[in-house]
Amino acid sequence: MEKSCDANTILPGPSASPGRFGRTAYYIREMFPPAVCVPAGLANFAAVYFSIQALDLTGPMTITLRSLAGALTTLLFLLLLRVYDDLKDADSDLRYATAGDPRYAYRSIVAGRVQLSDVSALRSSLTALLVGINLPLGFPLPLLVFASAMVLFWLSYHWFFWPAIQRNLLLAFATHNAPLSLALSTYAAAVAMRDFGITRHFGILSLVMVGLWLPISSWEVSRKIRHRDEETEYVTYTKLLGYRAVLLPVAFVSVSTLCLIYVGRIIGLSWILPAVLVTAGGVLVSACIRFLLFPSAGNAKLQTYAELFLLAAWAGLPLSILFHYGVRFR
Repeated sequence: MEKSCDANTILPGPSASPGRFGRTAYYIREMFPPAVCVPAGLANFAAVYFSIQALDLTGPMTITLRSLAGALTTLLFLLLLRVYDDLKDADSDLRYATAGDPRYAYRSIVAGRVQLSDVSALRSSLTALLVGINLPLGFPLPLLVFASAMVLFWLSYHWFFWPAIQRNLLLAFATHNAPLSLALSTYAAAVAMRDFGITRHFGILSLVMVGLWLPISSWEVSRKIRHRDEETEYVTYTKLLGYRAVLLPVAFVSVSTLCLIYVGRIIGLSWILPAVLVTAGGVLVSACIRFLLFPSAGNAKLQTYAELFLLAAWAGLPLSILFHYGVRFR
């Protein structure tokens, strides 16, 4: 694959720094912007970790060294997933860019500012770092769950090349989005249960996991919705389902909001969390309905609204718990 994607002059754009380290840093800034992705990754872990404490314990939320390692692991998993996606999609990204798709023409790998060998080296470094962080964290929890997640992420990279999945966007969604998101939440739960014991509230915990998975599902669908005038060779949800594809983010955000509001009520949180979720979700739902009723290229830009709700869900729950219970370090 690395030899086949060698058109490095398609649209030059700004140059990366010379040397592998500089090119890798450029790649991370472009494809995994730290200002957004670092808080999101840490919040994703914290939402599950704090929820288990709030459900099973009394007193302030406790942050341990193991939990810091777990939060870093979640962040690195998300970066690894970005790396896997770019490696497996390198040929198709080049094809879309060559066909004139503006969303791909300026990507650093396509334009040659970053080489596939740089991204492959980053993949190896991330894998080694993840293993090194998690080996000391305890057996069977969370080490077994971590190992299972690693296998699942590796399989997601190779599953894509099964032709049935490669050709079917909905099948790719079912085999990648849900399992990987739930694997991260299960890992965070395993770290919490290593620190504080097995939870007695698996039912409520499952609602937390679903409530955190659906926002990323909403984002995944929203960024692949286009007006017919913008459609290219790239397979989008609007190509498969028509403009009614926007009903998927509407359903996802609605169910996620209900799940997290119910969890907040069980934990005893204030009205602020429901207000934030309903407001952010309402913005996305309104944007989706607007595009459905008045389809245009401008109204098709739903990704920003989906990111707003993702931030509200992933960060809103742990921050609400911290404000309600306080925090201490152990």
